[in-house]
Amino acid sequence: MKFSHVLIVGFLYLLPFNAMAAICEFYPDHSKGSVRVVLPATISVPRDTPNGTVIYESPILTLGAIPSSFRCSAVHNEGVRNTVGVTQPGAEIFPIGNTGIGWQWVRPPSGKAWKGFPGTTDTAGGWGWNGSEHILRFVKTGTISGSATIPSGQLGTFVAAEIEPLAMNTNGTRIVSQSCETPDVKVDMGSYTMSDFLQNGDYAKEKYFFLDMKNCPPGINNFRYSFSPTAGSPAWSADTGVVHLNSNSTAKGLALQMRFSDRTILKLNQNYIMKAPTSSGGNASVSLQARFVRIEPSNAQMRAGDANAEIAFVVEYL
Repeated sequence: MKFSHVLIVGFLYLLPFNAMAAICEFYPDHSKGSVRVVLPATISVPRDTPNGTVIYESPILTLGAIPSSFRCSAVHNEGVRNTVGVTQPGAEIFPIGNTGIGWQWVRPPSGKAWKGFPGTTDTAGGWGWNGSEHILRFVKTGTISGSATIPSGQLGTFVAAEIEPLAMNTNGTRIVSQSCETPDVKVDMGSYTMSDFLQNGDYAKEKYFFLDMKNCPPGINNFRYSFSPTAGSPAWSADTGVVHLNSNSTAKGLALQMRFSDRTILKLNQNYIMKAPTSSGGNASVSLQARFVRIEPSNAQMRAGDANAEIAFVVEYL
């Protein structure tokens, strides 16, 4: 009797569960859709805009009939996947490279921003986008680079488990960090004689002048400004706006005081707030006066000569 050996060969395939049964899938003949936001050619941002400020928000975009509906068979993760930078799970602002700008995908009417994937969970069911509303928002997140641009194309996608039902697209734009023109001001203080400063604390006649902020860009609501002593003209009395003459001066025993034009005391290194002329831009100015003051008790230490000083004007745009 002859025995034959029969070799039975089989293969066992180990497949991941989600490859066997996807949690989310498109309905038949449906696929990824998109929201397309048309941006202006440039977006102007005042130079000192605080981080966290919304610098642009699109009008509400309402989608029409769009074949991008999907269904999910179980509880699943949802959120936004950032195409132009890092996706931080749960974050609501998505960085656009190293531009100092982030973007948000906001859903009216709640006004809430979608979170980075996996940001939230949702139950089983079916969803579509017909009639849905969307807003694209840009937020300043850091120092805006000089050539910052929002790229054209896809900024990111809405993700449901394994699929990406919707994308956020733009035509791109350029971000311009702007400030007012603040030209240097040279004040001619005139000529005086020693008899104008007979006693310690005597003042000369005031000279009035303006510090101008010209061609301010749109979007500035307020100016925050201050006056700072310089290395060449350090403070003699910061609380009364008095600085020493600089080292190029040959006159001795005098200092320079700055005040507001209404004779209000101007304190050095203190912030002052002034409302911008209009939110659409324009010109503004600060009205000031300057005068020399004697700070030397001894007549023997007084000396005639050139008297010069410098004070720095620092302005921020809010």
